[in-house]
Amino acid sequence: MDTKKKLYPNCDASVWMRSCKQEIIEPISGKISGAIPNWLNGVLIRNGPGSLEVGEEVFQHLFDSSALLHRFSIKDGQVTYQCRFLQSDVYKRNKKANRIVTTEFGTKSVPDPCHTIFQR
Repeated sequence: MDTKKKLYPNCDASVWMRSCKQEIIEPISGKISGAIPNWLNGVLIRNGPGSLEVGEEVFQHLFDSSALLHRFSIKDGQVTYQCRFLQSDVYKRNKKANRIVTTEFGTKSVPDPCHTIFQR
């Protein structure tokens, strides 16, 4: 397989491989291009990959990354945005240890950083 050839030429894969470094707790206003109908009001929440890194370690698969919730609030022709990491048990353990401590879909971990094959 030619690794230089894009499998999906109309898709920029780097968008999925970014890491969010900071949550946005307070809503920020979006820049509007065009007009949002006045009748359109509501909230859109999107769940997707958030951070591919924990400390110095990097997840090996997109599905392993910490989930990031994006919130778009639409009201009176305006949009605000916020994002937060999903506070799962695994996220909290990884963050506390500042490394990957739980094996995921494509990323293996060693719960104890001092553990080696000789200590089995």
